[in-house]
Amino acid sequence: PSVILPSAGNIVTPWSQQVSLGIERQLARDWVLSADYILNRGTNLIRSRDINVRQVGDNEFELPGLDERFVQVNQIETSGSSTYHGFTAKLRKRFAQDFSLMASYTYGKAIDDTTDFITQLQANNQRDLRSEKSLSSFDQRQRFVISGVYQSPWTVSGSDGFVHNLFADWTFAPIITISSGRPFNLLLGYDLNGDTHEETDRPVLLVVNNPIVGRNTGRGPGLSSVDIRLG
Repeated sequence: PSVILPSAGNIVTPWSQQVSLGIERQLARDWVLSADYILNRGTNLIRSRDINVRQVGDNEFELPGLDERFVQVNQIETSGSSTYHGFTAKLRKRFAQDFSLMASYTYGKAIDDTTDFITQLQANNQRDLRSEKSLSSFDQRQRFVISGVYQSPWTVSGSDGFVHNLFADWTFAPIITISSGRPFNLLLGYDLNGDTHEETDRPVLLVVNNPIVGRNTGRGPGLSSVDIRLG
């Protein structure tokens, strides 16, 4: 075969470390405000890398590879890492006086050097994995969610009027979400550097030293949504 997918001999189990610090305070009888900081560190994350590429220049490769029997040797290894820092603030009101409310705001930043072990997500330069460190594909800088439940204080009664019964026994529960966009990788769609991986090459800037565009430097649009339950 021209392409093989072996596993590295030193594969270990991925693991994560998490630290959190929070504070909570009751503002009034039914209202609670809380704030939390979260740190998560991922180590030994799984990735794949073509260890058969033969480098002939700065981000330049040629065939045949180091092992002339194969075009690609996409090795599965556990050399990836990730870091997440996040701050969350929440305001909660327990159900009383016919309504409840929850509002939360998150500000966070996720950084990693790999997303998955499929070959389409390999490094632009298989010999320079440190340059892959960037914002994670899962990074969402800000997110705000507010939800609530309002229950009509009236119940249907045959002795009351039409308007009273029309608005009786209703429950109104909206969810509003506003979030910032996620990063995405800028790709050329063809093999610029000659490593036989046309799905991983990023653009080269036409400035001094021709630097390569970093991983996940694109930013998608934000998202806003409204969900309403009425019953």
